[in-house]
Amino acid sequence: MRGLPIIITFTCIAAVFLVCIPCAAAGNAAPCTPTIVDLKSYHWERIEGPEITGSTVVFSADGNITLYDLGTKRLSILTKDGNNTLFAAAKSAVVWVHKSPAGTADMYLYDLSTGQQRKIPGTNSPRIFRGLATDGRSIVWADSRNGNFDVFIYNIANGTETQLSKNPSDQEYPAIDGTKVVWTDTRRSNNYDIYLYDLADQSFSRITTDAAKFPNMPKISGTRIVWEDLRNDNNDAFTKGEPRYLTGNFDIYLYNLDTGKETQITTHTSAQREPALFGDTIVWNDQRDSPLIYPPPACPTDSFCPVETPPPSVYDIYLYNITTGTEEKLVRSNPTYNDRSYTGNPAINGDKIVWKAGEGIGVCDGSAGTASPQGQVVTVKAGETPLVVTPRSTPLPFEVSVAGILVGLVLFGLELKKKDR
Repeated sequence: MRGLPIIITFTCIAAVFLVCIPCAAAGNAAPCTPTIVDLKSYHWERIEGPEITGSTVVFSADGNITLYDLGTKRLSILTKDGNNTLFAAAKSAVVWVHKSPAGTADMYLYDLSTGQQRKIPGTNSPRIFRGLATDGRSIVWADSRNGNFDVFIYNIANGTETQLSKNPSDQEYPAIDGTKVVWTDTRRSNNYDIYLYDLADQSFSRITTDAAKFPNMPKISGTRIVWEDLRNDNNDAFTKGEPRYLTGNFDIYLYNLDTGKETQITTHTSAQREPALFGDTIVWNDQRDSPLIYPPPACPTDSFCPVETPPPSVYDIYLYNITTGTEEKLVRSNPTYNDRSYTGNPAINGDKIVWKAGEGIGVCDGSAGTASPQGQVVTVKAGETPLVVTPRSTPLPFEVSVAGILVGLVLFGLELKKKDR
């Protein structure tokens, strides 16, 4: 296993990738300390995730499941062969799907509390997975073993697997919290619905109404469910081609199981997608301030341009507090194509939010208090302790946008400048 250099940048920095804004993560008024885990040594399209559970950030780099502990600053790589795709994490459980060269798929479980790893029995087959989630007690996923996609659940404690959906249509992208499982369902038509299955009484219920249009990617926390929805788009997403589907006017919707009330969270005429939910906080990808960069611009002859196709757009990360009804921009991405500055895939757990930040992983830790006054750049290698502080020869600038004031800070020079925006 090769060494993996990681650069952790304290205070609110993002190198060339993004601009961080002080946030009240998960409804907590305490300031967060965004950091960037720098993964430039890896192919940027092969960084997937991340997820967050407790103080552990989970992501995939070059197809290997990787853990980064925010407390100990230690990095652990769980896999070595680069064939690991879907993964999920909650409480002490980290789960993922391993695809063999022969085309079979196995599911693995790693226990953060014991350091023990095991293969989930009976998952070795040439099936396709669409969605994987865990709440730490159970694992849910959708696979194609029956010729269509069905949702299955695995009880971690007793090792039993149960098929939850048996309809001949597709049920995909499940999420779980306690006794409640939600997923995307196509049983009524080609238009999706969000369904809920209650493990306590083994009952099904449809959450979305006929007004919903291609609702997808549901998440559940307690008695709240969120998803992305295309009902406010005036175009047919599937006849406009893939770029239209990826960047159409998706909005975030919320459903309260206690009240039976559905609420539209976002109203902007651009894409708000891939919501994540914890307690009374929602985070999502937001395109309202980021230009569409599909197809990619022409490559100047005197500039470096990657060969691969870029993501179809660049997203910001937004946060919404359900209790107060307030929305704020958590992270602003840099839409410059050559910077490879894709920002997205947010996840939230407690007062910690993580996201993919260009060629790295962004972390907003609401429990960490104020930013480091020294602005240190710390280089961490796999399993290395204690930390080794490594100054950079080139300062790393960052900007914080607060109330119309642009603040520029050059790390290590500790030069603070203010100017009108």
